[in-house]
Amino acid sequence: MFTFSKNNERVRDSVSAFICVTPLQLHIAANIIKLENIENYVLININPHDSLVLRNYFEIIAKGALQSDLLFMRSRLPGNYFMLKRALNKWEKYNITAIYASSISNVWVQHIINMYKSAKITSFDDGSVNLSKLGEFVVEKKLNVRQRIVYYLLRGRTRIGTTYTRISRHYTIYRDSDNIIPKDRCYFINVFKEVRTADPRFDKIKVFLGFVPNNATYFQAVEWVNPDIYIPHPMEKARPPHVKCVETDLLAEMYILNLLNDYKQVDLYSCASTVLLNLNGPCIKKYVIDLWSGENDLQNEFNRLATTFGSNILPFTTTGFKNHNLLRVMSTHAT
Repeated sequence: MFTFSKNNERVRDSVSAFICVTPLQLHIAANIIKLENIENYVLININPHDSLVLRNYFEIIAKGALQSDLLFMRSRLPGNYFMLKRALNKWEKYNITAIYASSISNVWVQHIINMYKSAKITSFDDGSVNLSKLGEFVVEKKLNVRQRIVYYLLRGRTRIGTTYTRISRHYTIYRDSDNIIPKDRCYFINVFKEVRTADPRFDKIKVFLGFVPNNATYFQAVEWVNPDIYIPHPMEKARPPHVKCVETDLLAEMYILNLLNDYKQVDLYSCASTVLLNLNGPCIKKYVIDLWSGENDLQNEFNRLATTFGSNILPFTTTGFKNHNLLRVMSTHAT
């Protein structure tokens, strides 16, 4: 657990609490803080995996926070609970009147929200889960007896649906797209702006976006694409052979936008990276390498979303692509 504190004085004014899980959520939260000009806030980030990207975006917000904690929930339940309790005890001196949170289906996030029953709740996107009816946010998990007991102890009788109804406003990074939050509560926030600071010197670059889990077939697909660079997912352990891997503390989206200063066009390839949904523009071409459709509902759903956001679907087998022609090209949302 890493803790940062601006001061030890009691803050009597209203304080906002930000609850994040992923680097993307931290980036969105930073943009909300700037947009709403929020001065008094506390921050907690819950994630089982450490990474350069996570620490970078956590520290960006932590610098201005009254209190901030980065928690790695790796141990068993009792250890996680007491780690979280120690962090939340520091909030007792603050008047928490507003909560900004993503990953609403996360039981720890629900636990924190339930502690502040009178606070105004604002949510923000958790990647593609906010666009899909298959997302955990919409569909309650099928829990075994032990899990039901744990969930009851942490969130009481509250269910996801109850937390969902408390949300008064939702920030989305997907303009004009259906969200699991009703449209009358959704507000678009642009967190990925293409700003070229120089004329590109090179024609184009081919980028493969990492994914978890990966296996031998996955690495064959990467090798077939033969990208110029490979950007690993923050949770990705293995690296594909014979490919230049980029280790960066930037979100993949931000790294790619920076590439547009040097390249006229960036071609993005991935099996299921939400970067294909998050970035759009005339200088970005996007392709889904389809490894699992027909046998995986989540892959089928991602393919549907990706085509809606302008990606091309490329079917792949271990012997190569089944069809070199693009199956579906829908650029309704591409700008």
